[in-house]
Amino acid sequence: MILLILDGESEFVILHDRLLALNYDKKELVSFSSLNEAINTHLQPIDLILIDLSQLNSTSIETRNAFKKKFQHTPYIVLSYSNDNTLLSMAMEDGAQDYLLPEDCKNPQLGKSIQKAILRKRAYLSELNMAREKYQPQSETTLIERANEVTTILESITDAFFTVDAQWNFIYINKEAEKLFKKQREELLHKNMWDYFSEGSNSKFYKEFHKAITGHVSVHFEEYSHATEMWLSSNAYPTGSGLTVYFTDITSEKK
Repeated sequence: MILLILDGESEFVILHDRLLALNYDKKELVSFSSLNEAINTHLQPIDLILIDLSQLNSTSIETRNAFKKKFQHTPYIVLSYSNDNTLLSMAMEDGAQDYLLPEDCKNPQLGKSIQKAILRKRAYLSELNMAREKYQPQSETTLIERANEVTTILESITDAFFTVDAQWNFIYINKEAEKLFKKQREELLHKNMWDYFSEGSNSKFYKEFHKAITGHVSVHFEEYSHATEMWLSSNAYPTGSGLTVYFTDITSEKK
């Protein structure tokens, strides 16, 4: 089920028709015109939320906190008219899985963004559970099943993806990341990421990744990577034991 929290006069109302074109049933779509309505209504389990960024920016801190508490396990994508990177980065730091501009809401892009957001959140929650289970007695079978579940989710994500521990050592790299790194994961696993991302402490990568860890916030930014010789769009999420990073090659868009 998908929850839409949109201004009734917004052009994003056409999302309803586009979601139907993606084979979502009308019964799977629930719409509200305000954040408070969504918070105060009893809802069935929601798979994804599409919310107008203005809804978050125009409400109180208490309402935003209530939204995050009620839907803490639900991925959400913000929709914005503005390509203001500061506002969009703030939304990502606040917990959004992705953002979409009006031109991004074409059927193929919309479908891909929904799939990625759900998989990212699922992977994050699975990793979080794995970290918690390290400190709780678990059968070997349970731990193996959980590890296999996480691996299956991560390999199905179409973004390049890697995870580092608290010492910045690579502990997971998916196939897409291998392609952009131009290295086999065996060459990087258990090695310090800064030996590969030799951008320096003044680089945006260094500052944003450390910001995510020390501030316990998600970060979104775009920067040229000398290591990959590409412009990368990066989303980083702190975990209980390190950092999870998703990134895509946006070199052609920058050119």
